[in-house]
Order: sequence, then structure tokens, then C-alpha cells
Amino acid sequence: MEWIRSFLEAAVRYLAIKILVYDLGICVVVGLSFIFTQDLNANSYSDRMVWAGIIGVLLGGIVLLGASSSGMQFGVPPLIKKPEEAKRLVAHENEIRMIKESRYDAAIQIWVIGLFSIGIGALVQILLSK
Repeated sequence: MEWIRSFLEAAVRYLAIKILVYDLGICVVVGLSFIFTQDLNANSYSDRMVWAGIIGVLLGGIVLLGASSSGMQFGVPPLIKKPEEAKRLVAHENEIRMIKESRYDAAIQIWVIGLFSIGIGALVQILLSK
């Protein structure tokens, strides 16, 4: 039971620090963009938040795609044909996995930030729109 509690605490901490802080920053930047247009209302703010979220989701997908096909930069070909290539892969497997997993984490984090921005835009539209 203790591991469930620690997992939930870590998940809430991750959500609060790594996701919501960035979404708050996106909300502020979108709000500041109205300085140039002087057209602040709930509908336009919601639209801009949704577009910022779409950009985040697309960017996260592109980063995820790039992270999944980046084995060549580590000197590992996509198809191992020679024993030397297999030895090189085994010798550096832990390093490669750590780097690739951190890239996946960043891609998923960007994607979730985009989803939360879309959600914030939808909430603004539902709650504040007339």
C-alpha cells in the first residue's frame, strides 16, 4: 500500500512541477499576446489556447518521432549485420538507453503540455463564454 501512495505523490509532483508550470507560462504568454491586438474576450483567448495546444501536441509528436529513430547517431545501424556492431551495441547499451529514454520523456511531456493547453482552452470556452 505504501508504494501506491509514493507513486501517487510522485505523479502529482510530476504533474504540478513539469506540466502545470509550463501550462501556466503558456497561459501568460497567450494573455500577453492580447497587448498587441486589444481584443481580449473569452472566445479569442480560448481559440489561442487551443492553437497553442495544437502546436504543442504536434511538436511533441515530431520530437517523439525523432527520438524513436535516432539510433544511427550512437553508431548503431538499424540492422545489425556484423559481430562488431553487436559488440558495440552491447558495450554501450546502458548509455544509449538512458539518453533515448530521456528523449522520450521530453517528447511525452511536450505532448501532455499541449493536451493540457487544449483542455484549458476548452474550459475557458465552456465556463466564460456567453
